[in-house]
Amino acid sequence: MENAAFCGIPARVTPPNPPTFRRDVLPLHIEPIQRDAVAKACADFERAYPTPFLLYTRSKLWDRSLLLLPVDAGMGATQVVRYEMYEGGMSFLHPIKKIQTDPGHPGVVLGRAKNQDMVVPVPSISSAHVAFIPPQAGGVWSVTDLGSKNGTWLNERQLTVNEPQPIHDGQYLRLGGNLIGWYFGAARLWELLRNPAELRKYTEV
Repeated sequence: MENAAFCGIPARVTPPNPPTFRRDVLPLHIEPIQRDAVAKACADFERAYPTPFLLYTRSKLWDRSLLLLPVDAGMGATQVVRYEMYEGGMSFLHPIKKIQTDPGHPGVVLGRAKNQDMVVPVPSISSAHVAFIPPQAGGVWSVTDLGSKNGTWLNERQLTVNEPQPIHDGQYLRLGGNLIGWYFGAARLWELLRNPAELRKYTEV
């Protein structure tokens, strides 16, 4: 599946010379963004976070060895996750945004490899697992499986490789069969982060 393509975009979307590992491709701890949501009006929060997010359900699957890599100088401590391994695992937020794959291709690539836009350090996630495709002409974001080894499900419907499917607020992806990521735009995420009881319905599933 390495050479498969979706919408004219190669499944392996990587720059010619992969850059040094960037900490901002890792998922973020929830608390700093939650403080931002409490402090800002919804419109200001949307301006600060213009792309949608994946909210990961609490899990023990995260690879602590990658999460504990040293922080690069200048990356900013507020942009890295908290590392305590506590009972019940960890829950994170992941902005869906282009960071380091080929800027000539629109897809935002999520995978285990350190040169993707969204690095998910979980063993069941493929090197290039899925891609998120930005909306065009007022449409919605879509998601496509890039030929992942363990599959991708959208609300329990398994995605067909290289066939983009629209994704909407409040839908979830099951990645690799065992990691859950809820898809939220900034406005809906702002509401959840200001309501801890409601937020727990998604993180504690």
